Amino acid sequence: MKILTISVAAYNVEKYLQKLINSIEESGCISDIELLIIDDGSKDSTRDIAIDYAKKHPNDIFYIEKENGGHGSTINKGMELATAKYFKVLDGDDWFDSKGLKILIQTLKENDCDLFVTNRLRVYENTGKTIVDKPTGLVPNRRYNMEDACACMSRLLFHSVFVRTSILQENKIHIDEKCFYVDNEILWYPFPYLKSVYYVDTVVYCYRLGLADQSVNVNVLAKRMNQHEFVNKKMVEFYCNVHDNLTPNMQAYFNKVIGDNVAWHFEALLLLPLSFENWKKIRDYRKYVKTQIPTITEYVGAKAINMMLKTPIIYPIAWFKKSNIRG
Repeated sequence: MKILTISVAAYNVEKYLQKLINSIEESGCISDIELLIIDDGSKDSTRDIAIDYAKKHPNDIFYIEKENGGHGSTINKGMELATAKYFKVLDGDDWFDSKGLKILIQTLKENDCDLFVTNRLRVYENTGKTIVDKPTGLVPNRRYNMEDACACMSRLLFHSVFVRTSILQENKIHIDEKCFYVDNEILWYPFPYLKSVYYVDTVVYCYRLGLADQSVNVNVLAKRMNQHEFVNKKMVEFYCNVHDNLTPNMQAYFNKVIGDNVAWHFEALLLLPLSFENWKKIRDYRKYVKTQIPTITEYVGAKAINMMLKTPIIYPIAWFKKSNIRG
């Protein structure tokens, strides 16, 4: 059995795919990896590039072609086909740090945990600026049970986690399709089933930012607000379904997670132009959240967002748009 399945969400990534695959080749660990390049209906030369590499590494790289179903559909296909012990999603325009990947692969071989956490490198396309994001609270190279880890670790990042494949498959984890912003689903849906976590203090995932068509781009986000809200509500629903079955520290940790998610969607709504229709969207979302989670104000740390939750929204939204929302 290979140690790591890497599922690549590939849609029109001819500009980036070679760098992605080369970063894995250069780790020297390709024989330990199952690389699934899942082509989500690309119209460029993604297919040709992927097939060339698959021919070069017939036992390690596999090209899967499917009709366009959105980012979530590629994750679902990857989880379905994965045969390695651990699973990771890698977006087609990102890549891995080769040295960090080599360290991680060795760690995966030597340790047995449900979840491995690494550092993330943010790379800003326009400026070349880079920022390393490290989880706080966890001591490197130490195995934690989830109850102890949740008492001290910072919020997990989608890009930083590597999860046991059997947890995904045996619990029938399924991600929404034809929808953006589903990273939260693949990050948190396995959460109730995790028993252990291990922190590897090295950068593995390199996250490219600053592309004009990225879903996190402010202008793109404003156009896809309905999808952002759909996924956000799915997370609220998931929280309500699993919360009472979690251990005490996992409950407290997930309270903070859902508080952050609610705050982020309020911030996203405040990106919309000031209008009565957009005010109604904020009002309706506020009502929804408070109905589903009456104690939500206890979990939202952002002061301005907390004020919006505690009081009727009858004052100008523009004030919030100019405020330091996370203050």
